[in-house]
Amino acid sequence: MASYTIELRRICDIFGREEVESWFKDYELTDFLTTKQIEQIELNKVWSKDRLAKKIVDHYYMREIRF
Repeated sequence: MASYTIELRRICDIFGREEVESWFKDYELTDFLTTKQIEQIELNKVWSKDRLAKKIVDHYYMREIRF
């Protein structure tokens, strides 16, 4: 492991997986999407903040991240 990186699983051990996932849920959709896009997502129910946060943590769990 390099000097300035840490595996995401170590962060999950320190703070807890639920806390780490909450970091990826703390944003407003209106900052990134238009109202029409948000309505389309909600209508089709193809995406949610919870699902995306879980996928991010799952994907990077054994990988090194840096600050």
